[in-house]
Amino acid sequence: IGRALPQKTLFSIVLPVYNTDPTLLSQTLLSVRNQAYSGWELCIVDDASDREETQHILQALQHDPVIAERLHYQRRETRGGIVAATNDAIKMATAPYIAFLDHDDRLHTEALLILGLKLQQHDYTLLYTDSRMIDHSGQLMHTYHKTDWAPETLLHLNHINHLSVVKRETLNQLGGGFRPEFDGAQDWDLLLELLRLGITEEQVCHVAEPLYDWRATEGSLAYKTDSKSWTFKAAMAALKNHLEARGLENVSIRANHKAAGCIAHWDSPLEPIDIIIPTHSNLNGLKTCLSGLLQQTDYPQFNIIIVANRCIEPIREYLETLQNQPHIKIQVNDNEFNWSTLNNQGVVAGENPLLLFLNDDVEITNAAWLRNLSRYIYLEGVGAVGATLFYPNRQLQHNGIETHPEWIARNIDEWGEKKPLRVTRNVSAITGACLLTQRSHWEQVGGFDEQLAVYYNDVDYCLGLRSQGLRIVQANDVELIHQEKATYGNHDSPEKQALSHKEINIMREKWGEFLTERYMPRYDVKAHRT
Repeated sequence: IGRALPQKTLFSIVLPVYNTDPTLLSQTLLSVRNQAYSGWELCIVDDASDREETQHILQALQHDPVIAERLHYQRRETRGGIVAATNDAIKMATAPYIAFLDHDDRLHTEALLILGLKLQQHDYTLLYTDSRMIDHSGQLMHTYHKTDWAPETLLHLNHINHLSVVKRETLNQLGGGFRPEFDGAQDWDLLLELLRLGITEEQVCHVAEPLYDWRATEGSLAYKTDSKSWTFKAAMAALKNHLEARGLENVSIRANHKAAGCIAHWDSPLEPIDIIIPTHSNLNGLKTCLSGLLQQTDYPQFNIIIVANRCIEPIREYLETLQNQPHIKIQVNDNEFNWSTLNNQGVVAGENPLLLFLNDDVEITNAAWLRNLSRYIYLEGVGAVGATLFYPNRQLQHNGIETHPEWIARNIDEWGEKKPLRVTRNVSAITGACLLTQRSHWEQVGGFDEQLAVYYNDVDYCLGLRSQGLRIVQANDVELIHQEKATYGNHDSPEKQALSHKEINIMREKWGEFLTERYMPRYDVKAHRT
């Protein structure tokens, strides 16, 4: 297969080295030497190593029959750190693509071959692969299956790491390498800089194969994410710098103590919101929901539009008591229950630029929840934002929605192995029980599809946004209580089962392979010898 690729040098592998364990360095170099595709060069900078074994291995490369003719080598007189050494290596590179390799890691034999084949199909700016984490002896600790390109995930967690390959021309636009002020978080900072530059989804290739072995040695960043506090401080500084460069105000960053990465806050414009609440028979839930909105929520400007659908008498009487409330509108719909129709009716009755679709069985638990939710909707390219929902017993209920061409969609009700889902991130879809969007985006996709009366209408809306190039965000720092099913009731009657099958078929016909999941990271923890 490799013969189908141009034999010119396509990749410059940059490898900073400092006092590396000779066994591990030898394995790293062997993984380069054994690449199935020969269109590479190796740019090594020795960051003033004083370990003799390391120096001997590097000197021997001058005579290696495979590596010598592809080798660019430099030894620094004084130690400069990983950023300085990497930047020196990049300066020696001549190939159009830069591949970053750590001095104790390993490339899969077909890594460059597979990446080269991808580049034959499209002129990508950034390529990255899934990875495996191995210990000092080479034993597999876990395999990390990454998500596709996820800009809002990247604002909270570097979910890409290794292996990453960047077009050298683009790197030159960013100053030619890593920024030294973010030493320790240079990989994350580079990805954020690509975001700032305006990289699009079409310019990014995620290769969903583990083509890189990331070595976790005692004391390394791979071994324990908080083992080098200076690296975490560098990450927070890089993220703050990026958000401020985007014009966001009052940016603050703190550690995500429940998982990896950071939690970022900034001020948003707080534009007026129309909060649309369909209701039928859940009087206590509706009262609790409205109390949370009117007495707890500190958002400055919102109207509540209640769409009353075939309401029971106690709710009708309660709604009459709300008629004179200045920020509440009552809409009546006595047709058969259709969630999409009810919410569309609510939208038409309002005029505010932001829309929040909220079930009447949602309980507010934090005054700032709506401020926190709304700040994501102003990020360029975001089409909808959802909250993290819990059952009353605090068991996780909703953490985004996973989609599939066969079974359509399911609630994500887990944090995942190693908790990769306990972070604000991009998802395929979110629940309509709490969904914030811009009115202009609602109009752009034509509102909710009224063919979908009960099931998958929220998923369909999110897919519609994504088909327009917009993204969906699951806000992990916004938590609400959700009773679930109180708005519509149980779904196990024969009639509702038949309706479910009908709406599944509508979704399959409408979206097909677009339902393929792209945002569900997964760790496979299976330790065995490699």
